[in-house]
Amino acid sequence: MTLTLHEICVATRHADCVCGAGPEHTCTCGPGGVHYARLARARARGYLSAADFAAGIHDADIFTGRTVLLDPQVPDPCTHCGGTGRCPRLRCSSCPGVTCQCCGGTGGDR
Repeated sequence: MTLTLHEICVATRHADCVCGAGPEHTCTCGPGGVHYARLARARARGYLSAADFAAGIHDADIFTGRTVLLDPQVPDPCTHCGGTGRCPRLRCSSCPGVTCQCCGGTGGDR
């Protein structure tokens, strides 16, 4: 039985991450996601089955280890980057004053 995306994210957090997040800590990309590299580490360490790993990367056409899988049950407080870890640093009127977890910028920054 394949886990839900939320359960996959929770299981993935048992492994460490390339961003420096240790086991049981959130990735530095923001509160709502885990890096794909962490998914791979969780799979290698037996925290995820092959089917769960496949379900986690299912919607990604192209990705790197720093691509982020968002946990659907954890809201992202910043629309700067949508929690993707790829902050465009564009003018953002929908999150004024909110610090982006990826780049440290705030809404309205360029």
